[in-house]
This record gives sequence, structure tokens and C-alpha cells, in this order.
Amino acid sequence: MTYTRDHTLMGVQAILYMMAATSAFCALIPMGVVKANFGGHCMLYGDVDVDADAGSEGESYLRVEQWGVSSSCSFICWTNSLVLIFSVCFSSYLIAMSCTGREAFGIEALCCSPFPLQIVFHLVLTFMTFLSACLASAGLRHLCSSIQQSSHNSYRCGQLKGVYWEDINIHDADGEFYDFLHASKTSCWFVSVLTICILFVYMARWYWEKLQHSVTEQQPIMDATSLL
Repeated sequence: MTYTRDHTLMGVQAILYMMAATSAFCALIPMGVVKANFGGHCMLYGDVDVDADAGSEGESYLRVEQWGVSSSCSFICWTNSLVLIFSVCFSSYLIAMSCTGREAFGIEALCCSPFPLQIVFHLVLTFMTFLSACLASAGLRHLCSSIQQSSHNSYRCGQLKGVYWEDINIHDADGEFYDFLHASKTSCWFVSVLTICILFVYMARWYWEKLQHSVTEQQPIMDATSLL
């Protein structure tokens, strides 16, 4: 019964890891696209000014007053890259363990090391993913707030159709940067929630293992008592 329960939980973890890997990938790609479109600059926590009716035909232009904080984008990318790599490795190993036994491939991976080590590792990973999600949300909110304030509420993120960038080296049309950054932010929150779920599954597996050990230790005592 315990064997079946533990392998069921490992299967659940494998699914959660695959979902986390997919979400991390979905967070990385839009962030990379935005950085490429803006010449390698980070737009989170950036300040953008709207110059209304500045064009020859009355068009409005967006002007970057200050680029975003590059360390925030770097932290988000590195964190999600770490989640992507570990999730792919862990999910593959857990699937192999569920199908073949405790020590798949003849090695003992980190996902199968003592549970306290697993829990500490995933606590750190959970904190990092939560922090990256907060940075993505706060950074995008700051960027959109600067656009809204500079345009006196005439323009908002997601409503920039027909607004162009003053810098011709910026390759962004109709405010697509917001769609990409919003997708990245949402994916970061998915990653954070999934790592929390993975952590709870590890704690559940640790609990069942401790419970099984206590039952096994008490069994010889009960057998000896019945012989008296």
C-alpha cells in the first residue's frame, strides 16, 4: 500500500514538474522577445513618456525616458531557466522511478535524496520563483503606470494601437511589449504556484515515509508481546 502511494505521489510530482517546465519556458520566451525588440534592454520598471500629437499627421509617439532595471529581468530569466532545467531532469527521473523502481539508472538523484534536503532545496526554489513573479508584476505595473500618467490617462497598456516609438531602432508595434510581458508575468505566477505544490508533495512523501518507519519499528515489539 505504501509502495503504491509513494509511486502515485512520484507520478503526481512528475506531472507538476512537467507543468512547471512548460510554464518556465513560457515565461522565458516572451521576456527574451521584448529584450530583443528593445535592443537588449529590460523594460520592467522602465519609464516611458507619451508625446501626443507629435507626428506630422498628429500621431502619438512613445519615448523611453529611462530603461528598466536589467537585474530584475536577469533574475527572472535565470530563475526560470533553473526551474526549466531541474524540472525536465526531475520529471524524467521520477517517471523512470515510478516505472522501474527506487533507483532508476543505478544512481540516486537529488529528487530521491533524503527528504529534508529536498524540502530545503524546494523551499529556496519556491522563494526564488515567488520573488521573480513579484518582480515581473511590480515591474510591469510601474511601466504601465508611467505610460498612463505621462499621457494623462489617454493611453493605457494594451490600448496602444497606432502609437509608434520615437526610436526607430525599437521593433515594437501597437504596444505588443505589454502582451509579451503580461504573458511572462502570468507564467511566472504559474511557476511559483507549481513549485509550492511540488514542495507540499515532497512533505507528504516525507510524512508517509516517517509514518511507515514508525509502524515497521513497532511491529517487532507487537510480535514479541504476542508470544508471551
